[in-house]
Amino acid sequence: MAAMTDAPRAEFRLGMLWTDTRYRSLTIQIIALILVILGVSYLVSNVLANLAALGKTFDFGFLEDPASYDINQRLIEYDSRSSHATAAVVGILNTLLVAFLGCITATVLGVVAGVLRLSNNWLISKVMTVYIELVRNVPVLIQILLLAAVFDEFLPSPRQAEPWTLFGLMEGGIVATNRGFYVPGLIFGDGSVWVVLAFIAGVIGSVWYARKAKAIQQDTGRILPVGRVRLALWVVPPLVMFLLVSIIAGAPIAVEEPALKGFNFQGGIYMRNSLVALWLALSIYTGAFIAENVRAGIQSVSKGQSEAAFALGLRPNRTMSLVILPQALRVIIPPLISQYLNLTKNSSLAIAVGYMDATGTLGGITLNQTGREFETLLLLMAFYLCISLTISMIMNLYNEQVKLVERTSASGTTFTMAKLFDKTTGPWDNLKKGDAAHKTNYGVAGFLNLVVLLYAAILVGLLDWLFLAHVPEVRIPYVEWSFLAQLSYLALTASCVATLLTGLFKHFRVADFATLTAVLWVVAALCGADIGGLLPMLPDVVVVVGGLALQLAAIAYLMLGDRPNVTYLTRVKRDA
Repeated sequence: MAAMTDAPRAEFRLGMLWTDTRYRSLTIQIIALILVILGVSYLVSNVLANLAALGKTFDFGFLEDPASYDINQRLIEYDSRSSHATAAVVGILNTLLVAFLGCITATVLGVVAGVLRLSNNWLISKVMTVYIELVRNVPVLIQILLLAAVFDEFLPSPRQAEPWTLFGLMEGGIVATNRGFYVPGLIFGDGSVWVVLAFIAGVIGSVWYARKAKAIQQDTGRILPVGRVRLALWVVPPLVMFLLVSIIAGAPIAVEEPALKGFNFQGGIYMRNSLVALWLALSIYTGAFIAENVRAGIQSVSKGQSEAAFALGLRPNRTMSLVILPQALRVIIPPLISQYLNLTKNSSLAIAVGYMDATGTLGGITLNQTGREFETLLLLMAFYLCISLTISMIMNLYNEQVKLVERTSASGTTFTMAKLFDKTTGPWDNLKKGDAAHKTNYGVAGFLNLVVLLYAAILVGLLDWLFLAHVPEVRIPYVEWSFLAQLSYLALTASCVATLLTGLFKHFRVADFATLTAVLWVVAALCGADIGGLLPMLPDVVVVVGGLALQLAAIAYLMLGDRPNVTYLTRVKRDA
C-alpha cells in the first residue's frame, strides 16, 4: 500500500498576488488603500496650494490670540482677554452641557410617552399620540424660537418675579424671569469632601447591592427589594456624614438662594433663557422620536410573554422591567443612538437664540475675527465627529451589556492582544456569551476598577492640560507644538477615552485599547508632546516613565495570571 504524502507547495511568485485567490483579495485591498491615500494627499496638497495662492497659511497659531469678545453663558472662567482657544473650550462645554441635559430629559420624556401611548386609558393614549405627531412634524428650529419668544415675552421682569416655592413648602425656589432662570445652588465649605466621599461610597454600595440582589434572584428565585434599598444607600450615608460634620465644625454644605439685589437676582445658578429654550425644545422634539422607538420596541415583544408573566403571578411593573423591556431594548437602543446623535448635532442651532455654543464661538465669532475659515471649520467638524463617535461607542457598549444573547450565540473569537500570551499563560477558551453568563463570578472585575480609575485619571490630566490649563509659564502652548506632537497627543487622548469606556463596560477589547494607549504614550513623548506637563509638580521623566509603568501593570493584569479572566467576560483559562 502506497504511503500518502502531502502535495508539495508551489513556490510563491509575484503573479500569484493576482491569480491566486488566497492573495487576490488582500492585493485589491492594498491597492485600494494606496489609491485612497494618494487621493487624500492630492486634496490636501491642492488645498494648501490654494491657500498659499491667496496669501494664507495653514496653522492654528490664531488660537493663542486674545478673543476680544464676551460669552454670556460659561462653565469656566473666561473674559474678553482670554484666547480664542479658551473661547472655543467655553463653546464646546456649552454644547456638551446642552447635549447631556437634552439626552437625559429626552429619554425620560420618550420612555414615558412611549409607554403611555400603549395605555388602555383612551384619553392618555390619545394625548400622547397628539404630542408625538404634533411635535415631530414641526421643525425643531421653530420650536426653539417659539420657546425663546415665550420666555422673553411672557415671563415677568426680575422685580415682578416670584420664586416657585413648590406649593409653599419651601422658602426659596426657582425664579423664572425674562432675563433667565435662577436656581438654588450649593456652596461647599470645610468638611464637604467627607460628605461627597460618603455619597460616592453610597453609590458604590448601591451598585454592589443591586448586583448581589440580581445574583440571589437568579440562583434562588428570591426577590429582594432593590429600589428602596438603593435609594437609602444614596441618601443615608451622606446625610449621616452631613449631620456629623455639622455637629463638629458647622454645616459643610449650604444652599445659596437667588435673591433680588438691585435690578436683577443674584446668587444661585443662573441659566439664560436661550439655554433653557434650546434644552427644552431639543428634549421635547427628540423625546417624540424616542417615544416611537420605545413603542416599537415594546410592541415587538410577543403578547404571550406578558400573559405568561401574569400567569406566573408577576405584577405589571415587574413584568415590564423583567420580561418586556429586556427584550425590547434590542429594538430600542440602535435607533436611540441615532436620536442622541441628532440631538447633539441639532444643538448647533443655538446661534438662532444667542446661545454661545461651539458653532457660535469657534465657527462664528472666532471665524469672522480671524478669517481662518478653513482651520476653524476643520476643528468644528473634528469636534462634532469626536463627540458623535464617543456617543456611538458608549451606546454600543451599553447595547452589548444589556442585549439578550442565546447560549449558542457567538462571543467574538477575533484576534486580541491576550492571545499573544497564550503560550505564557496557557491556552484560554472562548466561551459563548450565553454560557459565560452562567460561570461563577461572571462580570466581576476585581482590580479592573483600578484600571478604570487609572485611565480616568490619565484622561482628566490630558484634557485639563489640553483645554483648561492656564499656566503658559510652565508649558509650551499646544498650538506651538510640531504637527506630529499635536497629532500624537490627540491620538493618545482618543485612545485613552476608548480604554476608559471599554474598561467601564467590561468589554474584552479593553486590553487592546490599553496596549494602544501605552504605545501612543511612548510615541507622543518621542514626538515632543509635553507629557510631563500633566503633573507640573513632578519631573517630566517621572511622569512619563511612571505613567507608562502604571499602564504596563494594568495591561499585565488584563492579560496575565492563572485566575479565570473574568474581565473578558467570555474567556476562561483551560484546565490543565
